[in-house]
Amino acid sequence: DSRMMINAEGDGVVEYVDASEIVIRYDRTEEEQMVSFEDNIKSYSLTKFQRTNQGTCINLKPIVRKGARVTRGTVLCDGYATDRGELALGQNLKVAFMPWKGYNFEDAIVINERVVREDIFTSIHIEHFELDVRDTKLGEEELTNDIPNVSEDATKDLDENGIIRVGAWIEEGDILIGKITPKGESDPTPEEKLLRAIFGDKAGDVKDALLKAPP
Repeated sequence: DSRMMINAEGDGVVEYVDASEIVIRYDRTEEEQMVSFEDNIKSYSLTKFQRTNQGTCINLKPIVRKGARVTRGTVLCDGYATDRGELALGQNLKVAFMPWKGYNFEDAIVINERVVREDIFTSIHIEHFELDVRDTKLGEEELTNDIPNVSEDATKDLDENGIIRVGAWIEEGDILIGKITPKGESDPTPEEKLLRAIFGDKAGDVKDALLKAPP
């Protein structure tokens, strides 16, 4: 039991449904209404794209429609391990234990192209990233999208504070947070002199301390 499922608390009618909320009007007699301190209309919020401790995703989806009648115990939504309220783990695949042209040598497996194309084994994972901004002996670090020696294309999805925008598509190595940190004075190399001439003094005074998307 994941304790994420939502069940109807009694008999009633679904008043409203969307991706994040289910509203049910429960049946009550006039006598029950008189003695009850609770409204007969109850709203249930559905958990959307919440990260678990294992980095997997909890995303509840409604399985009832507006106007539908429900009884006590009726499952109102599906989670990551249920289908129409029933336990559903994994995928049904036809498996063969056999050699196949050496591709499944040792611990390797061979899967059908359709499994990849139809995302049968695809799952959603949520990662949490943090980046500290410190006050160093050489000065304060800064979050910015103006990063020396980095192309505009690499920073196009960063806002003015250097944070990647919501909805941006990212791949391995893309910048998630842009940060620059002061660096000590030293005799510049010919390459650094060229960069200073192109990007200005800022390129020589600071170095990037970016947070990038992992593999």
